[in-house]
Amino acid sequence: MEGSFYRGQVNIGLKDPIFESSTPMRHAELYDILINSQQGHHYLLVYTDGGSDHQLRFLRVQLSWICLFLALDLDYFVAVRTPPGHSWKNPVERIMSILNLGLQSVGLMRQEMGQEFEHLIEGCNTMEAICEAAIKEPRLKKELKQSLQPTIGLVNTIFQRQSLKDEPLCRNLLILKNMVKIFLKYD
Repeated sequence: MEGSFYRGQVNIGLKDPIFESSTPMRHAELYDILINSQQGHHYLLVYTDGGSDHQLRFLRVQLSWICLFLALDLDYFVAVRTPPGHSWKNPVERIMSILNLGLQSVGLMRQEMGQEFEHLIEGCNTMEAICEAAIKEPRLKKELKQSLQPTIGLVNTIFQRQSLKDEPLCRNLLILKNMVKIFLKYD
């Protein structure tokens, strides 16, 4: 970090916030990015903010890190939790401040679905309630995912236009798929 607050390549994954919620095993899907950019490195240092999906004391988080360690065939793995309220110490959080600049004055709204599906989610006030409604009506999940695609595409476009030190900020912007299956062999 000497002389610069950030060096390296930024990789960003955009996900559906309702049906692809943030979990330790979903974070392990970064395997795809890491395996393609590892270039002979046998170590990995991960900074976390200590949120529930990164809380190092939770067994599910520890298991996801072990899966990542095994899948990448690492010799050394370090997970660092930055202090609460001190996100400025976390390089990832510093990059988020730049990404947030790109999102200023941008209104994000999903595309309207058919009347039947809009009526189904009208009474849903939480993402959990939407997931429960999608269990009762399986077509809702597909319709809602389609209605979110233009919004995800807009955010994708904004992030691709941003730069840091005259270099594109995000060369590897990915819309990630669930890769938990890769880690099931370590179960």
